[in-house]
Amino acid sequence: MTPTQTPPDALERWLAAERSGLEDAAEAALAELLVELPPPAPPAGFAERVLAQALPARRRLQRRARGWRTALGLAAAAALLLLLSAILLPVAAPAVSALLRAASIGGLLKAGIDAVTAAGQALALAATFASKLLLLVRAVAEPLASPPVAALAGVCLLVSALAMRLLYDLVQRDRRWVCADPI
Repeated sequence: MTPTQTPPDALERWLAAERSGLEDAAEAALAELLVELPPPAPPAGFAERVLAQALPARRRLQRRARGWRTALGLAAAAALLLLLSAILLPVAAPAVSALLRAASIGGLLKAGIDAVTAAGQALALAATFASKLLLLVRAVAEPLASPPVAALAGVCLLVSALAMRLLYDLVQRDRRWVCADPI
């Protein structure tokens, strides 16, 4: 006898108990019948349908994350470009003006070499600054990930902003002695 086939006596007992109104005997016979049933299974193709719905959502999240990473990368590149231009402009301006004033090939070559050297030095300075900034960001990012430290940092930032505002008001206050008697 296979598990899906029920013995005729269990079915007969359940029917007889139902007809006679014996609820406890009917419950016991029904429980015996239900134990022999196969466990419920999802319909065929259920897992494939769920994965088919989940994969586009995951791809959307991956595209969104990729978009944010791209935007952050572009913002970082723009900030680095602004930093480099702020460093290179004062350094390279004399070399460019000397390059334009040079009349001979030797002077032109020397001015070009000076400009490349100045740009290399400024790039090395910017790389050193960027590595120190990255080291600082990595050191601060891990503690700030915990909510108590982030809240404490926010409170400190609020106190410092308030102190800066009060200091600004103190420094910019009208210092004339208009209410004092002239001497």
